[in-house]
Amino acid sequence: MDAKKRILVIGTGGSIAIKSEREATYTKLFSANKLLSFVPSVKRIADIDVSNLLELGSNDMQPKNWIMLAEEIRKQWENYDGFVITHGTDTMHYTSASLSFMIQNPSKPVVITGSRLAIDKPGTDAKRNLINAVKVASSNLNEVVIVFDDKIIRGSRAKKVAGKDMFTSPNFPLLGKVAGRVVLKHEGRTKSKTKFNTKLEEKVFLFKVFPGVDPKLLEYLVGIGYKGIVLEAYGAGDLPMQKNHSFVPVIKYASKHNVPILLSSQVFYGGVYTQYITIYAEGKILVRAGAIPVGDMLPETALVKLMWTLGQTRNPKLVKKLIQAKLSGELSYL
Repeated sequence: MDAKKRILVIGTGGSIAIKSEREATYTKLFSANKLLSFVPSVKRIADIDVSNLLELGSNDMQPKNWIMLAEEIRKQWENYDGFVITHGTDTMHYTSASLSFMIQNPSKPVVITGSRLAIDKPGTDAKRNLINAVKVASSNLNEVVIVFDDKIIRGSRAKKVAGKDMFTSPNFPLLGKVAGRVVLKHEGRTKSKTKFNTKLEEKVFLFKVFPGVDPKLLEYLVGIGYKGIVLEAYGAGDLPMQKNHSFVPVIKYASKHNVPILLSSQVFYGGVYTQYITIYAEGKILVRAGAIPVGDMLPETALVKLMWTLGQTRNPKLVKKLIQAKLSGELSYL
């Protein structure tokens, strides 16, 4: 019989940990130790230790907290076979993306999970999600992932959606499922040495384009010190181009001030691909002005990747190279 894996469960708070009573829900949170007491069966799956790192709703999760998580995992990396992070659902996909870039080439699973309902609520999904997360953390999957509703989603490909699914992966297949046991479609992307780099630049902005928007807002963002901007463009990267509404001058302005402008799509299953956008004259103008297409990378992931990239370098050529490189399976092609 195989020996049980050693798993560290790191608590951060969130809906899964909210303490409830009758019909009311309170902001007081259960510790990660208490969460596990609701699912004693996990002790048959793995040998588990606990770190009560944070007590936050995920709406209050900030980049500094992502760094705290990554540093906690770095500190404990050699002591455990896998990691489970309990987290609120609102920003879980931002956290999973950030860990995907701060933990390069993970040689063991880093699993993030949570729930719709508090763990002490009748009908909660928290117990199932916790059990599944520990199972995945005990597997051979070398990835940062979200485990939710029996699904295993690459951390850099996850997006929160309303309704039944909660989390989905719009532009990439699931890595696997938990159907009693862990069924993997992929068993990790690499066998390279794991590297941690937790430097982030927080002064990055996600800008949604809409009819009537004033492009000069980008100049304002540059002027108040933002170091990078992700544009959620229309369709395959389209932006307003007519006089007084054109984004071309402000993209040139940002590039002149060494502020990279990433071009993502606000279409759910969309992407901005260099090989397609440059077929058209308008697309060529945007790229020549300095816009950087990010393929099928999700806008939220692009935002976090830009934070991470600018934490490594401000050299424009290196920034573009890193943004368009496939670092954690976050994009398919450009």
